[in-house]
Amino acid sequence: MKVLHPSLAGREVARTRFFREARAAARVHHPGVVQVHDVDVEGDAVYLVMDLLDGETLARRIERSPLAPAELVAVLSPAIEGVAAAHEAGVVHRDLKPANILLVASPEGPRAVVVDFGVSRLVDEDSDLTGSLSVLGTPAYMSPEQARGARDVGAASDQFSLGAVLFTCLAGRRPFDGQSPLELAWNIQRNERPSLARLRPDAPPAMVAAIERAMSPLPADRFPSVRALADVLRGSLDAPAPRRRGPLVAGVAALTALAALVLLRALDAPASAGHPDAPAHAALASVSTAPTPAPAAPIAASESPVAAPVARGGRARPSSARPRAPDGAPPARRRRAPRAAGHPAAASARA
Repeated sequence: MKVLHPSLAGREVARTRFFREARAAARVHHPGVVQVHDVDVEGDAVYLVMDLLDGETLARRIERSPLAPAELVAVLSPAIEGVAAAHEAGVVHRDLKPANILLVASPEGPRAVVVDFGVSRLVDEDSDLTGSLSVLGTPAYMSPEQARGARDVGAASDQFSLGAVLFTCLAGRRPFDGQSPLELAWNIQRNERPSLARLRPDAPPAMVAAIERAMSPLPADRFPSVRALADVLRGSLDAPAPRRRGPLVAGVAALTALAALVLLRALDAPASAGHPDAPAHAALASVSTAPTPAPAAPIAASESPVAAPVARGGRARPSSARPRAPDGAPPARRRRAPRAAGHPAAASARA
């Protein structure tokens, strides 16, 4: 049984809120949500009758140690699906946190059950009370829009709170902290929180990505429903991890890219005095800019007993004409011109 405190039983707002909780919980019929059987007033006592649950809160369980990924899925899936059933029944919890989730013993193991719909909101009900209670909840697990006091806090806000609960289960600490409520609200608005992948590198990447998506600052960036979040979490344990390249392959790829970059810079850079290719560039430049030498003056026939016509390429060619012999003398035998350095033909060839 849950009894409204006597100091609050006489206040109309408190009594209305208490009956609201009973009506909200009574709408949902799911193993992951506590079942309310009755609500009544006896004199000054206002009470409601619920299932008797034997177990500990999720907050107490996290104090001992963070949950393993497989344990998180097995234990919390019923509660997440219970919240999805509440949303489908038109109920927004608005105060999801580890202290409002009970771990109940069952033949299959601990089972999470959502309790305390005290600040819940009925989607099809609009009243001044809803507006006045729109900022109620636990600040560390509030969504950005709920912390701003928005009136249209809906199912997406519960999804953010569930993401913060899941973060706490894996990391062993709350995602958002602050020295004051104002600083805490500021960190939630700016999404200032540590990386879950660094805190729990052993968690499946698909699970980490699902939790981070549920905690997106903008409602439109979260899952379309809490039930979609539950489906992704169940499949995250079997999702293949992204392939990573080995250190050798990554090192070869990096060296290849570096060599290509150096080659491109070497081809694009102009030659300078300090460049290793400067001598070759200078030699090519000197050949292309050197003046063409003037042709050598022809050798007169009187300067040499043998005329030396110039062949192509500037080399001397011995004359085929034989020297005329004196009258009555036998013709001289033709001999090959000597290749001595002092021979006129050799001198002519050098010229």
